[in-house]
Amino acid sequence: MTESKEHLEAADSAMALVKTEEDLMAWHDRWMASDDYAGMADDDVAQLEALYRAKAGWFMGVMAG
Repeated sequence: MTESKEHLEAADSAMALVKTEEDLMAWHDRWMASDDYAGMADDDVAQLEALYRAKAGWFMGVMAG
């Protein structure tokens, strides 16, 4: 778990490149199935999941608006 923060930073950077809901789902599938994700500390996983929910919520808001 020593690289957990680095994985979180990489995921955050990758999330910033997500521009479509389809990209978000592909990102989610890749990260959630990765060894990097499985090895992350619980606190970092919670932050990563919060990033995902925020981005998903943004798409929901765009689609509803």
